[in-house]
Amino acid sequence: MYPCVTETEVCDLEKRLGVAIPKVYKDFLMNVSNGFDIMNCTLALHGCRTSYDRSDLDSWYLLGTYEYDGSKLYLNTLDDKIYYCDRYDATPLKAWDSLSAMLTSEIERIFGLFDADGHCIDEDVPTTPVVI
Repeated sequence: MYPCVTETEVCDLEKRLGVAIPKVYKDFLMNVSNGFDIMNCTLALHGCRTSYDRSDLDSWYLLGTYEYDGSKLYLNTLDDKIYYCDRYDATPLKAWDSLSAMLTSEIERIFGLFDADGHCIDEDVPTTPVVI
């Protein structure tokens, strides 16, 4: 859930959209929440976005994904750490101090999920570093 917005912010949004926001939803945005995401956007109610600044992403370099669920790995060029995140949310769920540390750790972990013939030992066990 996101913090409520002011009446001024709702009016500005209505002007940008060129349409009035229905009263019941306007009341929700101002008194309950400025939208929310449930279960990683399985259900999302959209509110008033106050910033489109994405400059914080300039230092992120997407370098890999996990086939199991589409989750991602990215390198933050500001600290050279590798971060693991969900498919639709870049909030770090796991971090490694370096690319080398991530590769060593993940190769060892993933090899343990497969038998000598390369078959998955247990199809019900996620192949991701963190169960989401």
